[in-house]
Amino acid sequence: MPGLDVKPLLEELKDRISEELDYELEAMSQQMFADAYAGDPDIYVPSVVMATGQVLVSEWMDGTPLSRIIAEGSKEQRDRAGIMLVRFLFSGPSRAGLLHADPHPGNFRLLGDGRLGVLDFGAVDRLPGGLPRFFGRLLRIMHDDDADIEEVERELRAHGFLRDGIHVDLDALHAFLAPLAEPSKVDSFKFTREWMREEASRVTDMRAGNISRQFNVPPSYVLIHRVSTAPGAPWRSGGQPVIYSSPSGTSRPMARRCAACSLRITCMTALISARCVNACGKLPRCRPEHGSISSP
Repeated sequence: MPGLDVKPLLEELKDRISEELDYELEAMSQQMFADAYAGDPDIYVPSVVMATGQVLVSEWMDGTPLSRIIAEGSKEQRDRAGIMLVRFLFSGPSRAGLLHADPHPGNFRLLGDGRLGVLDFGAVDRLPGGLPRFFGRLLRIMHDDDADIEEVERELRAHGFLRDGIHVDLDALHAFLAPLAEPSKVDSFKFTREWMREEASRVTDMRAGNISRQFNVPPSYVLIHRVSTAPGAPWRSGGQPVIYSSPSGTSRPMARRCAACSLRITCMTALISARCVNACGKLPRCRPEHGSISSP
């Protein structure tokens, strides 16, 4: 992996593992999610009862483990759970200023009233400005039939995904990124088993000629990368395609305004949530370099 700078990644992972052992920090994160999703018709986060350096106690939450829904649930149950999971993961930064970064099935329950219950807030990414605007800019460029791939390269270099001295073929770069932008380009996209298998194989191909070997993962994007690549895996194991439809019903639902403050919200946030948050900027390990996902 000539493009990967490993040492900063190891330092980042070490810091995050230490955070996962801090129950008081986890309690703060959990309560921020609980407050942000209070009254939500689809998502439930139990409130924190007590937290010390040795123990964390929260409200009891019963329900059917998501792993059982994946293995034994009907197609309708899997589809609904999958959509709620993705909406929760990607709406967290805009609603709570946090990204839940441990999206394996053991951390989720399907409640009796149909909501998705969420557990375990030890691994979170603090994104007080929402998801990075960088992603929205890349998608908007790649959605263009005549995409400016030189601008894409500049964006990737500016955010550390291509390091100095690493050369990439622009045609190969376009060919690599174009399929990844397909789902967000249309109103409804079916994540078939064949499509996901092909994409997983393509982007993880480590042969010398594959452009993926040239990419770096900046430390501040490690948990975002983990979450953005994880949600499809459980549903592949269920063997059923997942269909994503935007709630706006528009042909290219790339932007809408927050119902609370009229902030224009773009990209994934626009597809998921009509709310935004004003960050206090006092959370530990904030990511000021991410900026905000809202359009200028």
